[in-house]
Amino acid sequence: MDDAIAAKVVQEQAVHQSVQAPPLPTEVVLAVLSIILIVALGLVVFYFSLRTIRESVRYNIVLQLMALIITAFVAFLAVATGSLEQVASLGGKIGLITFSFAGAPAIFFASLFLCKWISRDLSFADEHFIGILQARDTARLIQFAEKRLGWIDYEEWKQTIGAGSRQAIESDETYFIDDLLPKVYYHGDRRHIRPARPEISTLVVYTTSGPIKIQRIRGEYIGGVARPRLHMQSTSSTDAGSIKNIHFFARNGTITTSGTHEHGAWVDTHEDSIDCLVCTIYDGDVPSDGDYLYVDPGKYLPVDEAGDAVVEVAVLIAAQQEKLIAMRGPSLWHLRASANSNLPPVPFIFFRASEKPLVDGAAQKAMNATFGPWLQLLEEYRNDPATSVHARTFLDQCSQRLGPAGNLTSLFAATSRGWFYASRHVTDVVIAVFEWGRV
Repeated sequence: MDDAIAAKVVQEQAVHQSVQAPPLPTEVVLAVLSIILIVALGLVVFYFSLRTIRESVRYNIVLQLMALIITAFVAFLAVATGSLEQVASLGGKIGLITFSFAGAPAIFFASLFLCKWISRDLSFADEHFIGILQARDTARLIQFAEKRLGWIDYEEWKQTIGAGSRQAIESDETYFIDDLLPKVYYHGDRRHIRPARPEISTLVVYTTSGPIKIQRIRGEYIGGVARPRLHMQSTSSTDAGSIKNIHFFARNGTITTSGTHEHGAWVDTHEDSIDCLVCTIYDGDVPSDGDYLYVDPGKYLPVDEAGDAVVEVAVLIAAQQEKLIAMRGPSLWHLRASANSNLPPVPFIFFRASEKPLVDGAAQKAMNATFGPWLQLLEEYRNDPATSVHARTFLDQCSQRLGPAGNLTSLFAATSRGWFYASRHVTDVVIAVFEWGRV
């Protein structure tokens, strides 16, 4: 009789073991656990980022996610090791009271209680913990990551550029920063259609009568209800400086329209292949030790679409100015907003451009290729009797500053000091800084 009972028990154990799933391979266990961990941590970060949810609600959601992570780990380990039945019916005895209940809910609530208990002891309170995570630790992590990628903050950038450039900025630093803010953080009215594949070429010429900027903007119209508009941006380097602007559009080597504008204006385009030249005259706006200039591609890039721009920046010392000053230490930087909004004193970061600039003769050749045809057009337009009096007067003032004999086309032949930079796939603000050395 005893032998029969023992044989039956052995048979039932064999049947039970035969239907029990074999343990999962270690690789599968680790892979699934990693997926659970990554998803759970992603949810934690997601809920922390929801500013619309109250802090106390986020705090409780994170605690429940932590408890859920622990429960999932224990349950999956039980499946992997073949001990699910034991985990699924936990029980115990406290004094005269005996209890038993399902394992997963018990693990969840026990984990939640443990997390709350730990958070209490570690001052894991709403304002304390979340404030530290968002304002201090995350800020330090962001700043560390940006530095590892080669970006430096505003104060470090000022110490990196030359003394003359730094003096030019610090002489009116509030104006400099106020001028930067809309270029970095505001990319223009979203209602305006931007040209496709924009190219922005900027040349600043320093003469004894003051600087003049020539900016060529090219792009394409690729169809649609509305045609692209161009953003006109020209600001002085100092608060005391003043500017005057005029723009021209050309088609097939002929100037079609011209007009004046103020800084920040949006100008309509009418051609499928856009080619616009902007001339700006600066008065009372030459810092004594150095200068800087910006290019803001963000105002020309399509809204809500991936895109980048070709940017060219050139600086030229006119012939009559060469005996007075020489340019030294030019450098070009990419500028963007830091992900750390609390970065002091301003949340800007800078990255030195990797492309090598062209200098002197090579720079002049590159400038002439970009701006030479347009200068020829302007000279012809200036001498055309049909040209408006205002446009002719403006071009006369440009000629007096640019050309030794009042001829725009002689600009590049009459000078030897220059600097030219070109880069593709640009999305950030570009800033060039340089300083003067007396000859």
